[in-house]
Amino acid sequence: GEPPAPGDRDPGSPAHLPFTCPSRPAHLGRWLRPILTLALLALIQGQLFIEYRLVAAGATVTALPLLLVFFVFQQRIITAVTLTGLKGT
Repeated sequence: GEPPAPGDRDPGSPAHLPFTCPSRPAHLGRWLRPILTLALLALIQGQLFIEYRLVAAGATVTALPLLLVFFVFQQRIITAVTLTGLKGT
């Protein structure tokens, strides 16, 4: 037969893999089962580990800008919260 046209590809080819995400729960098991099996196997064999130092460093770097903004504008934030409070009767 003739070779496929440039735009025609086999739906099972790796080029279409990112675009074939299942939209129905029935297909989810087919996609999820191998991933979970490999993850569970790696966990049992001790290949998965968490670098807690890196997680803590990432959390610190992520929180620093928010804390800096809070401390710089602390007085304004407290004043704004105080002024928007409801008056009691």
